[in-house]
Amino acid sequence: MDACILKSSPANAGYDVVAYYSLEPYPEGTAVLGSEEFTSNYFDYTYHFSTASNKAKFEANPIKYLPIWGGFCAYAITSESWWTWEEIEEDGPAANPNVWLIYNDKLHLFMLPDAKKAFENETADSNLDYAGSLRWASWTNNIDLLHPNNFIANTGCFWYDLQCGQGSIKSKITGECILSDSARSKQNDNSAS
Repeated sequence: MDACILKSSPANAGYDVVAYYSLEPYPEGTAVLGSEEFTSNYFDYTYHFSTASNKAKFEANPIKYLPIWGGFCAYAITSESWWTWEEIEEDGPAANPNVWLIYNDKLHLFMLPDAKKAFENETADSNLDYAGSLRWASWTNNIDLLHPNNFIANTGCFWYDLQCGQGSIKSKITGECILSDSARSKQNDNSAS
C-alpha cells in the first residue's frame, strides 16, 4: 500500500506551499495551513492555499512552489542511503511542515530541526540538491519536473499531527499521540518554569 502518496489526502498535509516564501525563516516562521476553499490540483494531487492570491501564484508557476522531492524529509533523501522507494511510498521519510528551509529557491521540508541543521551543515561542502535529485529521479523515473512521467507528492507521512501538535505523530497502532524527544524536552522545560 502506498500510504504516503495517496491522492485522496491533500499534499503537504494541507499546508500552503506558496506561503512559505513570504514567511520568516524557520524557527520564527510557522507554516500556514491552507483551506479547502482555495485548492488546486497538480497531477491529481490536491494542494490547499490560505488565500486566492496564493492559489493563483501556484497555478501560474507550480514548479516554483512545489516542495523538492515530493515534500519528504530533504535530509533523508540526500543523506540517508538506506531508504528504498518501497519504504518511501509506505512510511516516509516523514516531514514536518513546520521545519523547513528555502534553499536554492526551492522549499525543503525536514522531519526534525536536527535534520535541517545537518542538511545546512552539509550544504557548505557539497551540492546536496543535485545528489538528492539524482536519487529522486532514480526512484520515480522523474527527471523533468515540468513534464513528469511519475509525479509524486507526500500526502500522508508527516512528523506532525493536527490533533497531537508539532513534534508529535499519532500512532498508527494505538491512536495515541507520540512526542519526539525534542518536543518532550520543550514540554518539560515549559512545565518546570
